[in-house]
Amino acid sequence: MSGIGLMGGTFNPIHLGHLYVAEEARIRLGLDRVVFIPNQVPPHRRDLHDMAPARDRYAMVCMAISGNPDFSCSPIELERPEVSYTFDTISTLRERNPEHAFTFLSGADSLLVDWHRLDDLLGLLESFVALTRPGSTRQALEERLDGLGLTNRGKVRWLEIPGLEISATDIRNRIRKGQAFRYLVCEPVHDHIRKSRLYLPPGARASGPV
Repeated sequence: MSGIGLMGGTFNPIHLGHLYVAEEARIRLGLDRVVFIPNQVPPHRRDLHDMAPARDRYAMVCMAISGNPDFSCSPIELERPEVSYTFDTISTLRERNPEHAFTFLSGADSLLVDWHRLDDLLGLLESFVALTRPGSTRQALEERLDGLGLTNRGKVRWLEIPGLEISATDIRNRIRKGQAFRYLVCEPVHDHIRKSRLYLPPGARASGPV
């Protein structure tokens, strides 16, 4: 049975930090490959006005991972227009690929929000790997999980990965201000953002050393 890592997110835009974390997790967890799954409509985001179109975010992920045969990108959440719940996505993937064991990769802080059918989701997975950074407050997350009374609590694993200090929010802010962002993302992603004028206010002109 193949071990497949799943990394969901808005990837708004995908940057080098995402790629580094995915590769580090793949190697340390012994996964066969990692599948990136861009959201269509993320359930917990309130900044949808600042979201690039799903087709652009998907295209940028495909560009960013094109040189790594151990990475792939799935459009599964783009196939439906409604809110993307991870439980529904994993259920569909298991139906389509019963030969795979799926490990979900997510930033540890994501466990601080309410997940749709979290216990059922854990039951579908080989494991849910919470990616932490040095100095992150794991105790608070452990206490929250313990308080939920989860039957599948043991599926949650912790993996500390020294993250690159790169933020998609910072990248978007840099683009709006005309500041440099070229070496925070892959070159094809940089070119696509500029050509498609992503993250600029309507009518704005790109300027500065971007």
